[in-house]
Amino acid sequence: MLNLYDREWKSFCIKDMFITEKPNGRLRVSTGSYIKKDKLVLGDIPRITVTSQNNGICGFYNYLNYTTKLFSNFISVSFLGNAFYHSYKATLDMKVHCLKIKGRVINKYIAQFILV
Repeated sequence: MLNLYDREWKSFCIKDMFITEKPNGRLRVSTGSYIKKDKLVLGDIPRITVTSQNNGICGFYNYLNYTTKLFSNFISVSFLGNAFYHSYKATLDMKVHCLKIKGRVINKYIAQFILV
């Protein structure tokens, strides 16, 4: 069995481990978008917000392809520090970031290791 204490651990930069983008010349991880509540239509796709409850899910809505990005199999991190693993497709609210590991598919075990 792998013993985590037998390993040499070191710090890393987010950009070295997770997929990043460079909009407007600034390096960052993907993030959600602001949509007025009256524009959201009830549906079956979870919307992740900054709440610490219900795995960050604030409700289920239709996908608005003209205003939102659809993410799947990722870790969400809000600006308040809430972080959750999502194996399903979801949209993100503004101030919620999407973490996906470079060159690897996240599963519940990898996510648990990162989140704990």
